[in-house]
Amino acid sequence: MSSIKTIKVSNVSLQATERDINEFFSFSGDIEYVEMQSDNERSQTAYVTFKDSQGAETAILLSGATIVNLSVSISLAPDYKLPPAAFAPPPAAFAPPPAAFAPPPPIQNQTPAGADSAMRKAEDVVTGMLAKGFILGKDAVNKAKSFDEKHRLTSTASSKVASFDKKIGFTEKVSAGTSAVSGKVREVDKKFQVSEKTKSAFSVAEQR
Repeated sequence: MSSIKTIKVSNVSLQATERDINEFFSFSGDIEYVEMQSDNERSQTAYVTFKDSQGAETAILLSGATIVNLSVSISLAPDYKLPPAAFAPPPAAFAPPPAAFAPPPPIQNQTPAGADSAMRKAEDVVTGMLAKGFILGKDAVNKAKSFDEKHRLTSTASSKVASFDKKIGFTEKVSAGTSAVSGKVREVDKKFQVSEKTKSAFSVAEQR
């Protein structure tokens, strides 16, 4: 995974505001800063910096989506540097209330911060946005699926089964072979009326 946290969004409609950009990309991950730059008379460019690189990687999958009234192109921006404004303290109007009136601190979640976003599936992001009426590129869902497969974000159960299969070397063939063997053992038992003692020895051998 790359460590780039900023994306460049080209061909952004002049009618799109910072709020539109924030809303659109909030599905991909937690946004740290949005910078809008005017390009020409027809469009502008937005730089969106996420708090983690997964947010940026998920956002790239949305390239080709429509924001306001233009189809945007999204790419990673490895050379982007946050402007000084991104590090400036919030204006006095937005200063937090004095301690006496401060709301109680939020109850700490069991999971560490960012743990849930780390497991966020790109496919869920894309389908969630489509459900809310966002217009995404035709191949957005497929891109998201292959992104998840690349990062092995398949459902936990199936990935566990797959890794178990690899570890033990279980294949369908082995399972079929085992059942065939136990079937033969049963036939032999019937013919020769093998004693219980021998049977238990068989089962121990099978377990091993």
